[in-house]
Amino acid sequence: IQRWNDGKTIYQSDFKKFDYYDTYRDVILGAISDCAVDYIVTGETADALDGTAPDYYINDAGTQIMFVSDVDEQVGTLRCIRFEQEAMLPAEEYDTEVYADTAFGFNKAGHFLYRKNYNEEKSIYDLYMDKALVDYDVHSCTSQNDGTLILFTTDYDSDSGSYMLNRFAGGEKAKVAESVCDYDIWDDGTLLYLCNPSSNKKYDLYISKDGTNTNVDFDVLNFVDNVMSTTYGIFTLRWNVGDD
Repeated sequence: IQRWNDGKTIYQSDFKKFDYYDTYRDVILGAISDCAVDYIVTGETADALDGTAPDYYINDAGTQIMFVSDVDEQVGTLRCIRFEQEAMLPAEEYDTEVYADTAFGFNKAGHFLYRKNYNEEKSIYDLYMDKALVDYDVHSCTSQNDGTLILFTTDYDSDSGSYMLNRFAGGEKAKVAESVCDYDIWDDGTLLYLCNPSSNKKYDLYISKDGTNTNVDFDVLNFVDNVMSTTYGIFTLRWNVGDD
C-alpha cells in the first residue's frame, strides 16, 4: 500500500500510478490508472471512471475535478466531478468541443480556463472561462497570482513578434496596448510592457496601472531577468546608451 505525506492511503499496490495526484486541505484526491480505466481516489476509496483522460485538473478547495473525455483529434467533452464531504458525485458534462491538449486549469480564484477551436497552424484559440467566452483568436494567456486578473494576447504579428495585449477582470475585457512584444505583471496588478518594436529591436517601455498607461522610456532593449517590484515601485531595466 502506498501512502502520501499525511499518512492516509492513496491507492492500492495493484494499481499503476497515474502521473498526477495532489493533496488539498483535508481531502486527498488522486488519479491512478490500470491502463484501461482511471480511478479517482478520495481518502481510502478508489472510484473507477468510464475510461481515461489526458489530464486531470483539481481546484484548490479540493471540491472539483475537470477532465476532457471522448477525445478525437485533440477535441473532446469537458466533464466535471464534484465532491461533497469527500464523496465523489457522478461526472457531469460541462462543455463540448474542448481542446484536450493541456488546458490552463483552475486559477487561484477557482475559475476554470480552457481552449476551444484551436488552430494549430496559427497557434490561436478561443479562450473560455467557466463556459463563458473571453475572446476569439487568442495567442497566449496568463493569470495573476490570485486569479482576479487574466492577461491574454490577440492579433499576433509573426513578422514583428508583437501582439495586442488585453486584460480580463470582473467579467469585463479591455485592451491594454497594441504592438506589445513582452510584458510582466506585478503582484499589485501593475503591468510593465515593451511595445512598438523598431527595426533594430528597441522598444518603448510603458507601465500600466488602474487602466492608465504611462511611457517610462524609449529605445529599451529588454527586461532584466527576474524583474520585481519593490515597496517603492522601483524596477530595473536595461537600455542602449548612445547611437551604437
